[in-house]
Amino acid sequence: MNVTGDRTVEHGLSTVGYDDEGVQTREWDIVKDGVLVGYQLDRSMGHMKPELHEGRSNGCAYADSPGHIPIQRMANVSLQAAPDGPSTDELIGKVERGIYIVGDKSWSIDMQRFNFQFTGQRFFKITDGKLDGQLRDVAYQGDHHRLLELHGGRRRPRHPGAGRRVQLRQGSARSGGRRQPRSADGAVPRRPHPQHHRRGRPLMTAHTPQQLVEHALATSTADDCIAIAADSSSANLRWANNTLTTNGVMVSVDVTVISFVARGDGVATGSVSGSASTPEQVETPVKAADAAARSASAAEDAADPVADHTSTDWDAAPERTGIKAYDSFAPALGEAFRAASAEDRLLYGFVSHEVVTTYPGSSRGLRLRHVQPTGHYACTAKDLGLSESARVGGATRDFAEVDAATMAEQVKQRLARAERQIELPAGRYDTILPPTSVADLMIDAYWGAGARVAHEGESVYSRTGGGTKIGERIVKQGVHLWSDPAYTGLQCTPFNIAGASDNTESVFDNGLPLGRTDWIADGTLSALLQTRHSAVMTGQPVTPMIDNLVLEVDGGQGSEMDLVAGMDKGLLVTCLWYIREVDPQTMLLTGLTRDGVYLVEGGEIVGAVNNFRWNESPIDLLNRFSHASATVPSFSREWGDDYFSRTAMPALRIPDFNMSSVSQAQ
Repeated sequence: MNVTGDRTVEHGLSTVGYDDEGVQTREWDIVKDGVLVGYQLDRSMGHMKPELHEGRSNGCAYADSPGHIPIQRMANVSLQAAPDGPSTDELIGKVERGIYIVGDKSWSIDMQRFNFQFTGQRFFKITDGKLDGQLRDVAYQGDHHRLLELHGGRRRPRHPGAGRRVQLRQGSARSGGRRQPRSADGAVPRRPHPQHHRRGRPLMTAHTPQQLVEHALATSTADDCIAIAADSSSANLRWANNTLTTNGVMVSVDVTVISFVARGDGVATGSVSGSASTPEQVETPVKAADAAARSASAAEDAADPVADHTSTDWDAAPERTGIKAYDSFAPALGEAFRAASAEDRLLYGFVSHEVVTTYPGSSRGLRLRHVQPTGHYACTAKDLGLSESARVGGATRDFAEVDAATMAEQVKQRLARAERQIELPAGRYDTILPPTSVADLMIDAYWGAGARVAHEGESVYSRTGGGTKIGERIVKQGVHLWSDPAYTGLQCTPFNIAGASDNTESVFDNGLPLGRTDWIADGTLSALLQTRHSAVMTGQPVTPMIDNLVLEVDGGQGSEMDLVAGMDKGLLVTCLWYIREVDPQTMLLTGLTRDGVYLVEGGEIVGAVNNFRWNESPIDLLNRFSHASATVPSFSREWGDDYFSRTAMPALRIPDFNMSSVSQAQ
């Protein structure tokens, strides 16, 4: 078996001439004849590995902006074909009974790249060496060493572990997770942050965001124009091995310009975004948006833009954060480092605080302003051997209320639970999901609630025979899922902002006021994510996406530990990770557990359990749970950092949570 890394291959996603350290890129061997012989290297790692490539970089340095130090990033990696190997038809001809998978769609891999699950685009049954018709919706689970050691013969795998499985599922399987490419027709998170945030240089200008908006509107030659200026400041601390590693403050202004041009058959739009700090810099996206609108076809979601609505604080300056946000947190964090070192424990983590002041304005008289503070923290503890880990995390609007000592004590207590290690097989377990894990699942259910997709029969919210399930009971009575921009502690933008149109957002809806929306009321589907365009299609009220989410269960009380106290035997799963959608028509998700799966016996936690891959639907779970705690502010491990941090959830106990295979990752 031979695997190569290559940053020069034609049409490769990682292909460049020179990397961000100025090193000319190249091709190299990673695995040769089954032996690991190379790594991706930048200049610093090249010096650390002088035995590889003469201690030189192979061109794998990447920086997300000129202001950031480059880090190693993945090259184009390819499993090479055997020079004299069989053709696809010859391979199929040697299979007595099996499946031929064409293409790929969703995938999920654990943190150490052992356990995986993937789906394809088409599936064919193989019978006696011949294709014997198509199959629907196959998901393949396994682990990489088993896959790579089974080729070329009938040998049994060296490591038995969890058995391979082929699962047949109803409905299509497509990419559904964030942090991976998405199909064009899927719902996207509202104003998502990139994995690596764009960092502008400190602003050396007297031009206000309002002035940039006004200049964009005055410069545009389109029939209508919307300009959205977002003034962003952020401060962060990161630590590893009980040492603060980085800290910094970033300030930037991003401007989105949306142009509208009337045509004989409707209205066309163009949308362009970019960083800008002067009126001259704003003119570039204005011209580009105007040109894009004039060359575009008529928009199907055309509607009258919102007009003549002005915030009373439109003229106010943007608000900012800075490193002083951690004045009380940082000293306590230093004490936590000293305590962890004395007790042979390693702490890793980060805190981030961002304040974004958004100014949307339009040629129709729209002038709005909103200040959004967003903070979150996470801390992982490991033993010195790095074989045990535990994590805590949370969200906040103001770090004055976050106590580093409490955070460190919580993660210490969780790590202590792992002193006893217990191996369990795959299976269905009585399982408690704390609010953080429930948030992981409910956010996916929310993002997948696009009305148009449901109306077209492509989601779990689609009615059999056509239309949506609005008005039908889809989960247990007593379950309520809702959003409210004014929810205490989770306050968010009270008006709609859309930089581009898709199935759940419309640029024509910019400025629409937002209020409480009940998505599920007493178990009944009450609303889906609606633009004015999709509302006409479905005959339902306009209900745009809101940047928070609350789940409540009638009668829910106590905490996750109260649920633990009432459990005879089962699991407490503190972290879900690498979540991907397998089947949108049932909202089937797959993912991994991480940093804390604990065995409960007699109402007490008695040890830590190995990690699992799981397969579950959040909608199905809301029909199957047996107990619920009170609703509390929560922070999604999977989505909170980059996309969606404002949630309040209960803990849920699921009598038969599906741990579909064992993951060897720690």
